[in-house]
Amino acid sequence: NSSRDFFELLQYPRRLQERIRLHYLSQGYVQARIGSPQADFSKATEDYRVTVPVEEGPIAIVQEIAFNGVDYFDHAKLLDELRLGPGYPFRLKDYSEDRSTLTRMYRREGITTTRVRGRLDATESAFRVVYEVEEGPREKIGDIRFVGNHATNEGIIRRQLTFQENDPLRFSDFTETQQKLYELGVFRSVDMRTESKDGSSPTSDVIVHLDEARDVHFGYGLRYSTQDRLELLTGIRFPSLFGSAHRAGLTFTLNAAESILRGNYSMPYFWRYKLGTDFFLSRETDEDEFLSEETWSFTFQQHRKLGKDVALQWSYTYRHN
Repeated sequence: NSSRDFFELLQYPRRLQERIRLHYLSQGYVQARIGSPQADFSKATEDYRVTVPVEEGPIAIVQEIAFNGVDYFDHAKLLDELRLGPGYPFRLKDYSEDRSTLTRMYRREGITTTRVRGRLDATESAFRVVYEVEEGPREKIGDIRFVGNHATNEGIIRRQLTFQENDPLRFSDFTETQQKLYELGVFRSVDMRTESKDGSSPTSDVIVHLDEARDVHFGYGLRYSTQDRLELLTGIRFPSLFGSAHRAGLTFTLNAAESILRGNYSMPYFWRYKLGTDFFLSRETDEDEFLSEETWSFTFQQHRKLGKDVALQWSYTYRHN
């Protein structure tokens, strides 16, 4: 090994012993005994070998996990979120991660000033893990402000919020609200942050930063094939009509044999109900030397989420040929 740190440790054998002992301790080997390093140089092979005698002993088991000062959460719920548990081998990395997990759980519920400290009561073959928790006051939501919604009505944005003024501040609500706002198809980005208010009560304003999509998307193109010859393609799309997140679009395709005109109109709500509603209208013509065909079709479609992974959809289509 050509590492500078390695040779520095060889100059101070006790440091090397302590490093190895701490490593075994982090893996739960509380009774591990680390002997003095023995160095040996072989002139024949020019190898420098360092041997460290180790008696590992049994791995320590987590005997119990206790919580002091916890009133907001049920203790069983906290245990379900932790890596360590009674009967598990003790790992220092898991113990450190569990303290961070507890802090994050309180932050998600808006109790951002909570402090979590851990204590290890060790015996020869087991650990008793004790978490000392100082629960801070729960923050509430003050004012809710929107920035960047130049074309979108504030009312349609507020309908997507999963929180209101004076509600407890929960960061899990922010994630759910972001998803709902993206589903409108109006915003390119949604960012949410809090701003503490001056005062005795723990209150924070919520600022929602929105980056709206362009008002109009227009596209066109030409395509050539040996079958259809020259073909024209064009389309226009409105991501948010009337500032209410209503979307509309129109596409037109034309070649020597056929023409296709398609239009669509979509709404995130149907009256006051959360029902995604779509209307589709199309006209297609197809001509050759023997037959001329014209087809009109109209489709009405609605859909609603019933859960995270389940959605219900129904539709009606009328076609006239």
